[in-house]
Amino acid sequence: MKKIISSTCLAGLIAASASAAVIEVTSDITTNTSWTSANQYVLTDIIYVKNGATLTIGPGTIIRGEPEDGSAPYTPGTLVITRSGQIDAEGTPSDPIVFTTALLDSDGDGQYSDESFDYNNAIDYDALFAPPGSTITFIDADPIGAPLDPGFGYLSATPGSSAHVGADEYRGLWGGLIVLGNAPTNIMDVSGDKLVATNKSGRADLDDIFEGFIEGLDPNDIGSNDGVYGGSNPNDSSGTIKYVSIRHGGVNIAADNEINGLTMGGVGFGTLIEYVEVYCNKDDGFEWFGGTANSRYLISLYNNDDSFDIDEGFTGLGQFWFSLQIDDGTNGDHGGEHDGTNGSFDNADVASLNGTVIAGTGDAGLGLPIAYPTIYNATYVGAGTSEQMLKFEDSFGGNYYNSVFVGAEQQLVNASGTDMDDRIAAEDCAFVSNSIAYDINGTTGVLANADISDNAALATIIAANDNVLGGTNPFATLTSASVRTNVDPRVTSAASSAVTLAPVSSTYFIPAGYVGAFNPLQSALWSDGWSVFDANVAQ
Repeated sequence: MKKIISSTCLAGLIAASASAAVIEVTSDITTNTSWTSANQYVLTDIIYVKNGATLTIGPGTIIRGEPEDGSAPYTPGTLVITRSGQIDAEGTPSDPIVFTTALLDSDGDGQYSDESFDYNNAIDYDALFAPPGSTITFIDADPIGAPLDPGFGYLSATPGSSAHVGADEYRGLWGGLIVLGNAPTNIMDVSGDKLVATNKSGRADLDDIFEGFIEGLDPNDIGSNDGVYGGSNPNDSSGTIKYVSIRHGGVNIAADNEINGLTMGGVGFGTLIEYVEVYCNKDDGFEWFGGTANSRYLISLYNNDDSFDIDEGFTGLGQFWFSLQIDDGTNGDHGGEHDGTNGSFDNADVASLNGTVIAGTGDAGLGLPIAYPTIYNATYVGAGTSEQMLKFEDSFGGNYYNSVFVGAEQQLVNASGTDMDDRIAAEDCAFVSNSIAYDINGTTGVLANADISDNAALATIIAANDNVLGGTNPFATLTSASVRTNVDPRVTSAASSAVTLAPVSSTYFIPAGYVGAFNPLQSALWSDGWSVFDANVAQ
């Protein structure tokens, strides 16, 4: 079946395509391979890097994924770094690596209804672009010089539900980047007094207690372990991802089986993840399934679901995380949705990190990996339509310090359920501390406990931990209801100085001296040059 698609054309691709050949990637990468900016690379299928191979991607390289072809099983262009593979993708501020869509447009009119390309058959892209007078281009013609806006017909000057009426959004136009490692997860099951491997997704070969099969791939269509993640090596390395922007992906390959912008399954501490942006993804921006990977300088921009999603016992560290949701009244959910244990562990007994055994919180000595990420200097700006800014469940534990949260339709934190009650009772987390919360549940003054959390005990804990709740807008102009143009993500110096900062708790963290993801005293931003945020949204 042909997939009927079309898109807006940006000027300049014909010249660009003439200077950079388009190379179709049609098979798995099993030997060391290098991609450079001399070419553009089109992923025509789900491509796996495996068997000890390293994929090296040079600065300024553009990688495109084909849309799903419309025929089950769905195989949109997607890059998967397996547990037996490595990625070395290191761009620069002036020459970022960009993952985007290979969606084609033959006439540049931006109408989805009058184009027909069959992605189920091989496409000779260079031949399409070559004829004199050809109008065929990629929709995202110049992703480094002129990134796409969120969609044809998007009106940033008209926030609210009317912004996308009758228009097509540039989301779900390919798969995404999936990285799988050998670090621990808590995806296992409990049987009596011991942990056992779980037969997740009907895969009988998942015989290690830490192993799972990654969301976004179909276990029924994979005959090998290419989609398996998790293991017993917390120091595992999957390589380097630095100065990388991932755009317009997130296609669903099946019901409730979406591909995130950057999916990380059991990714280990040895992996370097810095300066990474996910833009206009159909599902979450970033999602961790267990693992121990640390990360700095992350941007989740205009994504449809959660900005930062944590599952299955993730224990990594994060700093300078920035979430900006779109103001269209339609897209964007939680700034952070954080689960402590695998879904099959709802209400399972979980150990408190401080060693105190409280009824309902001990793990009976099983050694279940307990979720406890620590995040400093986050800035989360909601669209004002999300249910809550942060959603904690399944015995989640962890801390945000020196952070800023602005704009949520309901509470700052939702933490319902017996399992969260038990985790809170263990008193091993502050959850949100030494931070600013503003415009939460319609409140711009001093927040009441009901505005902070639906869990009274957690609300009390948060309110007591040197938080500046409500009061003055911490940004000079930006609010959850403001138009998303000329955005300055730095809090005012007055807002930053009002917070008693928490000292950093690990050698990984950089002492920042301010709240939020950006230094209010510096004119240059760490997002400058390489991100869509800088090109299309920032002041």
